[in-house]
Amino acid sequence: MPSLPFQSSGWHGRVASDDWARLFHELDAWLAANPGTMVVHYDSRDVRRIDTPLGVIYLKDIRALTDAGMHRKELFSWLKWVCRPSRALETWEASQALLEKGFLCPPPVLAVRRRVGGIPQDIFVSAEVPLPNLWDVLPDVFTDSTLAEFLADELRNLHQAGFVHGDCILRNLCFDDSRKQLVYLDNDRTWLPPAILRKHLQRRNLAQMAYSILKRFGEEASRHFLEHYAKAARWPSGSALQSILAAAQERLRKKRQKTPLSPFPQE
Repeated sequence: MPSLPFQSSGWHGRVASDDWARLFHELDAWLAANPGTMVVHYDSRDVRRIDTPLGVIYLKDIRALTDAGMHRKELFSWLKWVCRPSRALETWEASQALLEKGFLCPPPVLAVRRRVGGIPQDIFVSAEVPLPNLWDVLPDVFTDSTLAEFLADELRNLHQAGFVHGDCILRNLCFDDSRKQLVYLDNDRTWLPPAILRKHLQRRNLAQMAYSILKRFGEEASRHFLEHYAKAARWPSGSALQSILAAAQERLRKKRQKTPLSPFPQE
């Protein structure tokens, strides 16, 4: 996927095309004039949906790894953010790698970083995927069991290509009916880890998905997802699957103790 170098007001990074470069030419002024709609807000990061002449975009403004790190309450988190490479540019590279391997994700538009007083700030912009996420609404082609098998097969394909997703839950997945594939959202922690870490991180993806399915559809669908993945991938073992499912159940139990149950639970 082609990209161009980009610089503006101390920001440095990559942009998708000349048209986008012209739109963001004076990036600070453009950001001030286009606040968009806030989707997610934390002290350490914002996500905004913005309508532009070139299409709808999602803009992630990352100011720290965690809120506690931003307020110097977690020194390691703060130091890691100050010293680490640009997360925006890493997300760009991960998105490109996914697309080049035939997986679907929001096309990257802009990835930039600048430092003020030595403290980095990253901005990552991607094009909108005009599809509902799998938590909010599911296509009619799926039942609970066929969805579990489809998710298991798609995640196995992702893992066999060497990728792990940073937060593999139903809210971060869409279904592209025309291609019969998942669309992977929120890729700022998606990467191709070294072989020594791969199985550990893939198991974490399984745990994330098992919990999300358990919360949305119940134990049978979650168990079916894990068993179908294990049969196709020839790992993890049965005892490991039981451990993952038990951990997901315990996590859900604790969450429900803290939050009153609703007929329409939120992720």
